[in-house]
Amino acid sequence: MSQLNVKIIDEKQPRTQSQKELTDEPMSKINKLSILNESLSFNEQKIQAENCRIVLVKLIYLYNQGVQFSEQEVEQLFFRITKLFAANSSRLRAMTYKVLKIIMQQKFIHMIFQCVTKDLINDNQFIKIEALKFIPFIQDEEYIVQLERFIHNALIDKNVLISSAAIIVGIHIVTKYPNLVYKWLFDVVQNLDQKQENLNYHSLILFHEIKKTNSSQFMKIIILMTKKQLQSLMHFQIIKFIKDILPLTENAQKKEQMTYLFRQVDSKDPLTAFQSSQILINNFEVQNNELISVQQYILEHLHYEKNNIEIYSSLKLIHQITTDTRQELITYEQVYLIKVLTFNYRVALSKMGILFFVKFNIQYTDNYLNILFNQVSYKQIHFLKGLREIIIDNQEYTNLVIDFLNCAFSENRDNKLINFAIQIVESILKVSKQYLKEAYPILILLTENSGNKDKFIAIKKIIRILLNLKSSQLDNGQLNFFFSFLQKEIELSQINQDKLNYLRNQYLKFEKKMMQSKNQKQ
Repeated sequence: MSQLNVKIIDEKQPRTQSQKELTDEPMSKINKLSILNESLSFNEQKIQAENCRIVLVKLIYLYNQGVQFSEQEVEQLFFRITKLFAANSSRLRAMTYKVLKIIMQQKFIHMIFQCVTKDLINDNQFIKIEALKFIPFIQDEEYIVQLERFIHNALIDKNVLISSAAIIVGIHIVTKYPNLVYKWLFDVVQNLDQKQENLNYHSLILFHEIKKTNSSQFMKIIILMTKKQLQSLMHFQIIKFIKDILPLTENAQKKEQMTYLFRQVDSKDPLTAFQSSQILINNFEVQNNELISVQQYILEHLHYEKNNIEIYSSLKLIHQITTDTRQELITYEQVYLIKVLTFNYRVALSKMGILFFVKFNIQYTDNYLNILFNQVSYKQIHFLKGLREIIIDNQEYTNLVIDFLNCAFSENRDNKLINFAIQIVESILKVSKQYLKEAYPILILLTENSGNKDKFIAIKKIIRILLNLKSSQLDNGQLNFFFSFLQKEIELSQINQDKLNYLRNQYLKFEKKMMQSKNQKQ
């Protein structure tokens, strides 16, 4: 009740200067001298928790900006900050520990240890949790050994938040102090039976870290866990562990793990279902006729009314079944839904959809991408955006994309599409300059098909692309022909005088660059 009264009083009080600075002009006028002066307020007998917290936020900001503090200044700050442990505010304590992580030095360890020890027996559960979270940052083994009993007491605490925080400490220190953490094994296993998702999750991870060297015992626990009713977070982690241990598992245990994975394909949680499906597809001991549930999962989640994560997951799985052994799992209905997604305004989905057809392009006709491109005229820009992403991430499909551009833009197109096609050519040349010869015909095609109003933009972009190339890559007859063509286009275009002068100046720059290249070679 007292806390409620304090809040009401605080709301009625006018904002302090520190609070105004942080809300009205965030992080403005902050400097080292002002922070050192403001930190003097930490020494006050009655600590203003919220004001002190704001000063600490500003201090972290300065450190993140790379401001250097002298040894003496750090020492002053440290002794002032330790005074803040007298306040029983969990928000202030959280920020205090954050600052201590930044300024901590070996000579301060003993004093910090004493502060942490007091907080570990504090009645405020949130202060106790903050102290537990800080323990992994104490690098001295002597103090960690002394804190072990406090961590263990927290681990068996009835308060789930405290117990979970202690488990996380164990996860952080188990590599450095395995013998110390091994003592908690019985209690860690007991926590696996608790009906609290976060506690189960962290306990399972710590159990795995302890039992890394004894995989058979860990497998037994995993199999026991698969038979329980668990939350999605636990299923997600168990599936990750199964993925790692499945190749090492004996046949009897493997059968139980595979049964569990098939069961999780029907999970309501999309990520759990996706992970299970992925493992089953990649396990070639599983026959195609056993993957009907995976096939159904893909089809169900490809529908456009599903959320983006579910659609993307199913597209990822589709790409995994494009291998020779799994191709028969692809259905006509799936192909139709992927066609729709190639024109999706979300580039990631469009890219994944187009990439599917790029992989299969040879199996259809040579210009299948062009046929697909022409099917939906008003969303073609999304298709091109996806195509550009493919070029950036998958260079092996560059020739195929060049063939598509030559085919698709051999007829008149909207100027927006032409400008975006020029961007794709630019992306191709950024990834690899070896495609320069293949790029010329496309650029000529795109320039010719630009309307007079947009020809300036097209030519400007093309000259910019070529100006960015190295001189050594420019000296060939095809380039001379290409620039003769460009010069002719500039002269014939109905472009206003200013724009025309701009293009001519750019062209002269490029001509100068070419001459320099020739002189160097001679």
